[in-house]
Amino acid sequence: MKRNINSRAAGLLFGVFFAAVDIAVKLSYGSRDLSGLIVHGLITGAVVGLVFGLYAHRFTKRQAEEFESLRSRLSQEGEIVYEAPANHFYGDEFVGGWLFLTETCLYFMANPMNVLSHSLRLELEDVEEVRILRQLGFNNGVAVETSDGVHRFSLSRPKLWQELIDKKTTSEV
Repeated sequence: MKRNINSRAAGLLFGVFFAAVDIAVKLSYGSRDLSGLIVHGLITGAVVGLVFGLYAHRFTKRQAEEFESLRSRLSQEGEIVYEAPANHFYGDEFVGGWLFLTETCLYFMANPMNVLSHSLRLELEDVEEVRILRQLGFNNGVAVETSDGVHRFSLSRPKLWQELIDKKTTSEV
């Protein structure tokens, strides 16, 4: 259910953004029928937002199914505390995949369709600090600092991730 709510929110935000861009473009071309522009922009934004939200929901569901074998393997090592789609900053770009928090580690597996497909395992005992990432005024990820460096993840519900990782790392000490 949570994925559906996140997909709806993504669709709504994208629809509002698209409506604003649609109105701005038409204004820049000299259209002066403001009420018509707003109606057209809202209808276009609603349709685009709905399609985007449905696509995001379906993509997330398919991605969750693709990572089922990894989920099974990780659950044999211990309980999976939390998991969600995420992007890992790798090289010079964010790579899409799935992030798992288990009792002992933080594990990221990139979607195999990525050019920079990779996996990353961070043992919780090596985590020194977890910070919230903030871009364009939004909390949209976490930075996990270890002795090897800082690993950045873009994901939804970063505060929850921070709390869960902090809870697991402090209970280990």
